[in-house]
Amino acid sequence: IEQGGPFAFVGPTGVGKTPTVANLAARYVLNHGRGKVAIVTTDTYRVGAHDQLKALGRILQVPVRSIEGEHQLNAVLSSLKQYELVLVDTAGFRQGDPKQIEQESLLDVCPGVQRVLVLAANSQQQILKASLHAYGNSPLRGCIFTKLDECASLGEAFGAVCSHAREMLWHWAGLGW
Repeated sequence: IEQGGPFAFVGPTGVGKTPTVANLAARYVLNHGRGKVAIVTTDTYRVGAHDQLKALGRILQVPVRSIEGEHQLNAVLSSLKQYELVLVDTAGFRQGDPKQIEQESLLDVCPGVQRVLVLAANSQQQILKASLHAYGNSPLRGCIFTKLDECASLGEAFGAVCSHAREMLWHWAGLGW
């Protein structure tokens, strides 16, 4: 993130993607100054999602754009090329929701956008595995755990991610599952 570029934060609903984007934008402004970060949201489903980010944008004095159309993301990202860092807050969907698959396709056609999976560390292991299965088949740049203050141990969260990463490496190397 510190090196800049476009990043899309993906994951199921309620894991904390929007607060993560807000925290990263604020930190970047503090470290690098205003005029270097922009925020984009594809979340037109959650009531108040865009308003929440617009308020943050006013406070930080950074532009906030909303994407509604299928082909708007590339155009908006192109219009924000002068910004060192562009943070894309995506809508959260449950695993298997057709809208989640559409959103993944939307990101697939945007070259250079790096995906970061956001997971709530206090989730049950089955939920973590389902999220990794739903979002982890696309190329991920990293994973951010949220809600650390709400869990007694990070073992299940780390275990699920490490297990998934190992499975994906075996798959990519042609060693099977």
